[in-house]
Amino acid sequence: MKRFILGVASAIFVLTQTGCSSENGKYIPVTGKLQVDGQPAEGAQVTLVPTNSSIGESTFRPTGLVDADGSYKLTTYDPSRSITHEGVPPGEYKVTITWIPLLQPGENVDSKKRPVDRLGGKYLDPAKSPYPVVIKEPRMEMDPINLKLLKRS
Repeated sequence: MKRFILGVASAIFVLTQTGCSSENGKYIPVTGKLQVDGQPAEGAQVTLVPTNSSIGESTFRPTGLVDADGSYKLTTYDPSRSITHEGVPPGEYKVTITWIPLLQPGENVDSKKRPVDRLGGKYLDPAKSPYPVVIKEPRMEMDPINLKLLKRS
């Protein structure tokens, strides 16, 4: 009985480790640039959402924060191993973007106020994303993304 339980436990461990990894274990270095109204969108978050399940579990969401010059570098967090990989598993994705204002040094968080996406949530839904991307070897620079800020009335 002990052997049976040990065998089942080992099988579950192997399945959970392989089921949550990149399809072939490769991570492609990916960089890009994001501007809004011609200016770098510092602090915006660029996220890739897999368009098919063969890339890995839906928990894989390669992300990158936009720097002061508008550039970003994508990394992929593997929750099954608590590891962040430099790069993105090869495959097809949709790009989503959110831009929550960064806190300034000394600024307090108001727990009653909900952060507001400066892009109005327009680029948050992967099903409506106008930015498909195919990640392939050996490394990639994504096409620059230039957005227009939504007009407020």
